[in-house]
Amino acid sequence: MFPIYRDFTTGFGTARLELAKPKLCSSGVLPLTIHQHTFTRSNMESDIGFQAALEEARKGAAEGGVPIGACLVGADGKILVGATEVVMGSGLIDTLHDAKKHKAEIGALENAGRLPATAYQGATMYTTLSPCDMCTGACILYKVKRVVLGENKTFVGGEDYLKQRGIEVVNVNSAECEDLMKKFINEHPEEWNEDIGEQ
Repeated sequence: MFPIYRDFTTGFGTARLELAKPKLCSSGVLPLTIHQHTFTRSNMESDIGFQAALEEARKGAAEGGVPIGACLVGADGKILVGATEVVMGSGLIDTLHDAKKHKAEIGALENAGRLPATAYQGATMYTTLSPCDMCTGACILYKVKRVVLGENKTFVGGEDYLKQRGIEVVNVNSAECEDLMKKFINEHPEEWNEDIGEQ
């Protein structure tokens, strides 16, 4: 679960969230609504959905893992869930599975729980890095409407395939996301190559 947020700038001003700790509603979503607006690069970096994904990436970096975060936001603007990429043995614990790896975007989809297909079909997946083929496939399978990615300079994933399948792709070109990944790749080249299936 992503941390508690206080003030965030959105495309329409500052949003304020004050929760003692995150609590799910009976519908399985957090009681937070993001203003509906046009998705453009200029307003994405300050968007609360992107900020939630970025906070997950920061958490991953702080815990010694892959600094990739994701956040799934429903069509109604409610944050469904956030997730951090998990690598066993790096100080992070995957509480859902015994698998060695747990991709951030797939973690967000799985952590959202059992929802009707329509909950995903208008959703936006925020991710701090261009999604790998596995996560691209998951976004296509769940029929998310839009993928907002933090950067694609350190890794280019399945963006073209997402577009071919009618999914809107917005690249924020976040310097912080790029810096987090460059630092991780430089300090942990073996783990990074394993993560992307390279030798």
